[in-house]
Amino acid sequence: MANTFASDLVVDSLRDAAITTLSSRLAPLNAFSRDFSADQLRPLAVVQVPIASAGASVQTNATNFESGDSTLTNAAVSVSQYSASFALTNAEINQGFRIEQLAAKNLRQLANKIIDVALAPVTTANFGSAVVDVDTAGDVTAASLKTLWAALKDGTERNLVVDGSIYAQFLPSNLDGFSLAGNGRNAGIYGFDGFYFNNRWDGAGATIKGFAASPEAIALASGVPVSSPVADDMIAQETITIGDLGLQVQMSMWSSRATRSLWASYDVMFGAAKGDGSALKILALTP
Repeated sequence: MANTFASDLVVDSLRDAAITTLSSRLAPLNAFSRDFSADQLRPLAVVQVPIASAGASVQTNATNFESGDSTLTNAAVSVSQYSASFALTNAEINQGFRIEQLAAKNLRQLANKIIDVALAPVTTANFGSAVVDVDTAGDVTAASLKTLWAALKDGTERNLVVDGSIYAQFLPSNLDGFSLAGNGRNAGIYGFDGFYFNNRWDGAGATIKGFAASPEAIALASGVPVSSPVADDMIAQETITIGDLGLQVQMSMWSSRATRSLWASYDVMFGAAKGDGSALKILALTP
């Protein structure tokens, strides 16, 4: 008889690791327009993500309350399946902390890929030359943040995402300063609705290490893969919701007939596309 108690503990550990690791690592995605659902999507499926481009005209002493309406445009986002798969040894299964360490390592790899895809549209070709262009992270000052905020003054929101080396310049020097959350999710600092750090810029344009953006700048779409048809070998398969972000990740665990070992994977369907080209202002480090 299968040890359902042990397998349940492994599933719990894999689920908790996903929520803990991805909630923090993917926090910068809160800066963008998102259509995250639990819908099953095929690779290269196109999701139309709505972006509000104009609101209704406000009327004075109206006599017709059906004149005018808001305007929505769609950004076509093509999604691909991204998977992080790994084996679980007998020693790891019997030591929960090892499962969590292994899962967290693979989840960080998955998060890196998601960040790369999300930031791929962040280029000067899409959003113009850098508003702030300095030599080093140490050259980014409060005045630089004011420049970015002013460049986006008409935005629906003003979210700041910067490299950790830049974020560090604004850590408080004493207990009298404002506090910055360890998971990088902050609000209201220097007038920005969201103040995030991101240490992964491989997907963005050359020299780009930060930006200020309104949500309509980038459209993100995600779903989950179609459930695996090899149900006989599948020990567990469930969809995990990643915190307030709402991203849905499919977690699977199965037994290998070849090695009699356990395998696990995290899968997500994900894609990104440029939205409003005026809604993102670039910060670059150009030594």
